[in-house]
Amino acid sequence: MSLAATRAVRPALPFLVAIPALVRYSTLLQCEFEPMVDRFLRFLEPAEEDALLAAAPIKLLKPGDIVVEEGVSQRAIFVVDDGAVRIERGRGKAETILAVLGPGQFFGEMSFIDGAPTSARVVANAPTKVRMIDMVTLENLTAVDPTFGARLYRSLAAILVERLRVTSTDLSLQAWL
Repeated sequence: MSLAATRAVRPALPFLVAIPALVRYSTLLQCEFEPMVDRFLRFLEPAEEDALLAAAPIKLLKPGDIVVEEGVSQRAIFVVDDGAVRIERGRGKAETILAVLGPGQFFGEMSFIDGAPTSARVVANAPTKVRMIDMVTLENLTAVDPTFGARLYRSLAAILVERLRVTSTDLSLQAWL
């Protein structure tokens, strides 16, 4: 189901952060995704989030296409609209797949925020459509509403905090095992 179709089916739920979808892997890294909540930027109004996604350029990808290479400067957040991408580090036998993301999930937020090189490579796992929220898109929307950028960054900070909490919990649980 595409991101647009997911949004059409679900009523707007205010102030929710998207928790990564549960993924079931097969041996070929094909996967099924549990449905996502339809909002991920909690400090933007639903109409603003919709406007941001509508303003974001679309990239169509074939399986195996590289979306983002590891170690490059890339100030953009990519939102998976349809299909799936895999996040991986290393090459050859040392390659590790960190995650597989589906519709409604996103990546690139760390480099978007701090401008540092990307920490992983992202590859299309299937025919995929992604939306690219770049600095130009952000500047255009901030020109209309000067508070937009601050609220977007606050939303991203909330997402990163949630991910850090989940990671901390996971590490704490592993320490007990």
